[in-house]
Amino acid sequence: VGANAPAVGTRLAMLDDLPHDTPVGFTLGGGKDAFRGLIVRLGDRVTAYVNRCPHYAVPLNRDGDGFYVLPDNRVMCVVHCAVFNLEDGVCVDGPVRGDRLMTIPVAVEDDGSVVVSDHPVE
Repeated sequence: VGANAPAVGTRLAMLDDLPHDTPVGFTLGGGKDAFRGLIVRLGDRVTAYVNRCPHYAVPLNRDGDGFYVLPDNRVMCVVHCAVFNLEDGVCVDGPVRGDRLMTIPVAVEDDGSVVVSDHPVE
């Protein structure tokens, strides 16, 4: 996931705090070494991605802003309008069609914490 990726067990969110079908951004660390991600709850499933468009390695959203969410659980990069499925991270439209967002494997603990996992997402 990258050199500054969060360690296994790092809590990213609480399940009850995640809205359904709306990605939420998170930042770990600060400055040029900050790690930016997004997490989304789709039904019973929670998925997380590195918040970096594969086109120019820029965040999908502008600092401090929410994500541009489209119908059918898709999100659009605000820089070059690449559109990604939130379910699997695949780019379905734009300059990197067929590429995908980098997945962060996550698990939901018994207390509702969403944590970085050492198991790939199935």
